[in-house]
Amino acid sequence: MLMLKPHFRVNERGHLVIGEMDAVEIVERFGSPLYVMDERRIRENYRRFHRAFSSRWPRILVCYALKANSNLAVVRILQTEGAGADVSSENEIKIALAAGIPGERMVFNGNNKRPVELELAIANDVVINVDSMQELEAVERIASGLGRRARVSFRINPNISAPTHPHLATGLRESKFGLDVESGQAIEAYRRAAKMNHVEVVGVHSHIGSQILDPRPFEEEARKLMDFVVEVRRELGITLRMVDFGGGIGIPYRPEDRELPVEEVAERVVGVVAEVVEREGLDPPTLVFEPGRYIVGDAGVILARVGYVKERVGMPAWVSVDAGINAL
Repeated sequence: MLMLKPHFRVNERGHLVIGEMDAVEIVERFGSPLYVMDERRIRENYRRFHRAFSSRWPRILVCYALKANSNLAVVRILQTEGAGADVSSENEIKIALAAGIPGERMVFNGNNKRPVELELAIANDVVINVDSMQELEAVERIASGLGRRARVSFRINPNISAPTHPHLATGLRESKFGLDVESGQAIEAYRRAAKMNHVEVVGVHSHIGSQILDPRPFEEEARKLMDFVVEVRRELGITLRMVDFGGGIGIPYRPEDRELPVEEVAERVVGVVAEVVEREGLDPPTLVFEPGRYIVGDAGVILARVGYVKERVGMPAWVSVDAGINAL
């Protein structure tokens, strides 16, 4: 069944309209297959996401996840909206910089960051979400060579089961991502970092999965992250200024999918943060979020031309187009 989003429509000629432009005319001008993004929808999605959290908490940084769509024009649109960037490679750092996003508004994720990538991140004051003890040692070594202090946060593994495809659930203890909280590995990483000369510990990070349409895992994530913030302060005397919740809010793809309003997530997450901050007498941290799919997932389409049509007796016809599954 075709799910036509409200911001798309069909005109009197029976043609799809994207951002007030006729899709057939777009293909005639630019050829096919062709990706088309709706700038207005990108801005609407970003503003809704930002407003959901900024209306509930004073310090917010929304870092658009370039992995969702790293096209320079798309990133520039979000830069004009005030977005930061969630980057996971050397090229993504360079794209974000080219779009005008300063390094101090970027977070660098990944479990196997190369030395050249760490060097670029440190040189541009990007916050590095460190994923392992070995990476921490590499960051200290590279920062020392550059004569700089690297801003780091640690990705912790909160052991949360999120209702999504198993390949997209990244917050379980058996996941390859993050430092284990339950065994004490995570707190030990902070202890080591505190003794280093070229590392500045600024925050904590987690990412529990993608395409999640239930608000409860995000609330659980907030609880575990804030409990860890309290533990770090009590055990090590370190005040974490940034709490990064990652991304993961999904969008409906099928008619039976329920939309997860970002406002519902914000209400639950900020509620937990506010409760712990007040109870423990903490300075309000900056809350960081890394939406990707939520910002651009329903803002784009791929346009293709129909080629051959294979009719079949008693079965649906096969319609061949000039775009493949590799482009979806």
